[in-house]
Amino acid sequence: MDTDIRKTIQRLDQRIKELQVTRQLLVDQFGEPNERSAPSGSASVIGQPSNGTRKSEVIQYLKQHGPASRKELLDATHMPDGTIGFVLKDKSTFQRLADGTWWLVGENLPGDRNVTAPTMFSDEEAATEKT
Repeated sequence: MDTDIRKTIQRLDQRIKELQVTRQLLVDQFGEPNERSAPSGSASVIGQPSNGTRKSEVIQYLKQHGPASRKELLDATHMPDGTIGFVLKDKSTFQRLADGTWWLVGENLPGDRNVTAPTMFSDEEAATEKT
């Protein structure tokens, strides 16, 4: 086989491997195409079986633990920072409270928390908030 052809095939094989890794990362994060849940038998990063997407994991965490800062969500879920930012951009599901924590739209706050009014941040500010 010609050397140039061999090198081209090697580059293609390497690119295919890179694309397979990228595909798996997307599947792990968002589920298979035409499917809204993680692959069967996968475990959630918060220690319970996953019933869906990363968004559903954040929702589950907030319901179990109450309002949380972005850092608390990062530490608890072990999701990449960009994933948390992407998930929290869904204004129909998440709101940032006046104390800087995140909570679920339309859900009553647990316990005796009096912080109910969300603050208004641009999507960019909300996506880059680090605490």
